[in-house]
Amino acid sequence: MAPANPLTQQVIDRIITVLGLITTGADYFYTPAA
Repeated sequence: MAPANPLTQQVIDRIITVLGLITTGADYFYTPAA
């Protein structure tokens, strides 16, 4: 599941990193509008 496009891989890595931070409780930059 490794895309040949480096940009796509970079975006995927960025999303995984952000999701990881949110999951670990880094809600100082992620504030739900609820």
